[in-house]
Amino acid sequence: MCGMIHEAEEIFGELPIQDIISWNVLLSGYAQLGQAKKVFIALNKMFAEESVPDAITFVILLSTCSLTGLIEEGEVYFYALKSIYYFTPSLEHRTCMVNLFGHTGQLSKAIMVIENVCETDCIQLWSALLGSCQKHNSLDVGRWAFEQSAQLDKDNAAAYVCMSNIYAAAATQKGL
Repeated sequence: MCGMIHEAEEIFGELPIQDIISWNVLLSGYAQLGQAKKVFIALNKMFAEESVPDAITFVILLSTCSLTGLIEEGEVYFYALKSIYYFTPSLEHRTCMVNLFGHTGQLSKAIMVIENVCETDCIQLWSALLGSCQKHNSLDVGRWAFEQSAQLDKDNAAAYVCMSNIYAAAATQKGL
């Protein structure tokens, strides 16, 4: 879309068939430009036209909720993903939820998302949690997330930088 949202809207409106792929492109364009309100308006239009969302649609919705801090909406979409549309949440869906909870300071909920995954060997989940710990200066949870991350990839430089920043923030808070 390259920031040309009006042109994209025009092209979308002229399509003979607006399938889930074209809806997802439109939703994604709005999301990438930070236009959360337009994401949800377009979603309502999509539902009104009886288009059925797919797994990608939910990644877009959950990402939008994560970026805008819409916790309740994110939880509703995550629930709908599983119970209404019968999708098994993917790594991307779960990472969006860890980001959503983590960035809003609800680290215990973020941890629950990770713990509800059959295989917790997903570096993306631990990295998302670690980033949230940095944002909220959570040394204990950050240290635990770092340990999990380091077990999976001891060469993950981003994890070391993030943990270093958490320690630095903790030291600053203590006046060291």
